[in-house]
Amino acid sequence: MEKAKAMLADGLQVQEIAASLGYEDRPYFSELFKKHTGLTPTEYRNKKVISSSLHSRNVLLPSRGFRPIIESVAGRPSG
Repeated sequence: MEKAKAMLADGLQVQEIAASLGYEDRPYFSELFKKHTGLTPTEYRNKKVISSSLHSRNVLLPSRGFRPIIESVAGRPSG
């Protein structure tokens, strides 16, 4: 599953990853991935993309909620 995570982060399609790792059935691969990580492959990729995007913009994640992130990205003061 670590290889699958890396491939997702590189932008490969779930079907391609499943096949390259020997899973002929994409839904079965997705089920196993979710059992291992707690996220579907697509959810994992989306989480990584958002996290990478925020990290590259030096936006710190607050401990709770999304409003401070949106305000800091938009350039508005939070609070």
